[in-house]
Amino acid sequence: MGVYLLIYSTYSFFLIAVSFFGRTKADKNMNGSCPEILLVIPSYQPSEIFSEVLYSVAEATKNHRIKSYVLLQDADPLHGVLARLKGFYVEEKTFRHLRGNSYHHALQHIATNIAEGQQSGRWDPKFIMILDKDNVLDENFFNRIPDRLYKDFQVIQGKRMPLLVNTSFAFFDAISEALNDAMFRKAKQQCGMMVEISGSGMLIETGLFIETVGKLDGDAPGFDKNFMVKILTSSKKIKSIFWPASQLREEKMADASDMQQQRVRWFGEQYYNAVFNFKDLIAAGLKKKDLAPVDYLITLCRPPRSLHLMATGLLALIELVGTVIFPYWPLKFPLYTIAYLIFACGLTVFLIDQGILIKTLLHSTKLPRLTFNNLISACRSMKKENRATFIHSKHRL
Repeated sequence: MGVYLLIYSTYSFFLIAVSFFGRTKADKNMNGSCPEILLVIPSYQPSEIFSEVLYSVAEATKNHRIKSYVLLQDADPLHGVLARLKGFYVEEKTFRHLRGNSYHHALQHIATNIAEGQQSGRWDPKFIMILDKDNVLDENFFNRIPDRLYKDFQVIQGKRMPLLVNTSFAFFDAISEALNDAMFRKAKQQCGMMVEISGSGMLIETGLFIETVGKLDGDAPGFDKNFMVKILTSSKKIKSIFWPASQLREEKMADASDMQQQRVRWFGEQYYNAVFNFKDLIAAGLKKKDLAPVDYLITLCRPPRSLHLMATGLLALIELVGTVIFPYWPLKFPLYTIAYLIFACGLTVFLIDQGILIKTLLHSTKLPRLTFNNLISACRSMKKENRATFIHSKHRL
């Protein structure tokens, strides 16, 4: 366990350090044009914020060759009325009668409909972009993407920001997203590997989207990590970029119990893909002579950050006390202490750079509860009943 924690402390520190180099600068041109894009919004029981989402989409896509496709599932009919008034293509459908991951069913229906729309002439998008039901687009999201990105990359990942941070749990949720941007997007981009997709705010070439959706594992919980695995294990070499100048805002989990449910899905998706795609990722890395699939497997096997921090800290304390009290303490090498110092140092540097170190310390009294919840979620996540499901997140702001 000490070796495992030390490896992931070092891995995290390395990625945080690399993220400080070569930061992407937005082009000065704020009037970016774009090819034809289809913006897809799969919406299961959308809440009150959905009207704001639709308004933001209408503003952001104005004067662009962008069409919007709203798939409403078990939703208030008024949402459909509003979407149609804004000129969006709207479908109302349910997948409750189908066994398995409802989000996968929705995406497969969307992919089929996109292909049929291409054949009928309804649309012919070069890129697809998925937007979650709580994602409020910045009005300049597409203006800030220069033409060259559409020519040079098959995947363009935008930046997700918190819509509102009014509790400690929402604050830690926002930190987690910012760390993901630094470690798994900025740093991996610097290392020449594929950036980790978020699931939403991602532009992807239409053919690649349709092909990858068709390969999704029906037993996998969640979506984005299985989608990422299927891209990395394909025979194609995909070029991707993280573009933080293009932003959207999303709701963060403000309630501990709702966050725990969300983490069951996240951890279940993470560890399911680590276990069941282990061989495929290794084989893809060897076959393509590409480090990215193997590196993603390493990412999937990591512990929850809060648990990593608290566990290494507690074990380091036990190690130090044991070394002082017992003359024959079995651990001759301060493994846990070094693991804790490396991980804590990386996190501290990151929080200082973000200008939130003091604020984080003020919220730290909630960290033990968050850690305990994450431990329970991680344990529950791999239960068989959570496979082939999609646990929809609830938000209480």
